[in-house]
Amino acid sequence: MKFDSLYQQVFLIEQDEVAPEETLTPEEELPPQEGGQASPDSINVEPAPVFAGVDAGGIQTYKTQLQQFADSMQNTDTECLQKLVNDLDYPGSLYMGISRELASRIIKIASDAKEIVTILDGFVINSIKRKRDIATGQK
Repeated sequence: MKFDSLYQQVFLIEQDEVAPEETLTPEEELPPQEGGQASPDSINVEPAPVFAGVDAGGIQTYKTQLQQFADSMQNTDTECLQKLVNDLDYPGSLYMGISRELASRIIKIASDAKEIVTILDGFVINSIKRKRDIATGQK
């Protein structure tokens, strides 16, 4: 019971007494603040530089080539080595058993190529972040 009455007196009554903040129009200048603080207009701050994609030695070219290679090895949409091997492997064919022999290797090579592309993407992203941090003076 005491808590409710205290809450009513302190919090609710004082909230009614608070005056709304005055809003300044863009034409009005903010007065300098006390305590040596400069007004926002007197601070010269340049925005942090924004870097476009960094292509260190043609990494993007190699990423594209690796992705195309992985797709040519194993792809569900178009012709690929995996599909060709599966088509050649039928009873009585000269290539009988080739699918069983090569399927796991083709899948591994394609997944390794895609993994390399993912790793390169990570390094490109980190290099952009590092370059931005160096430009802004952070380590």
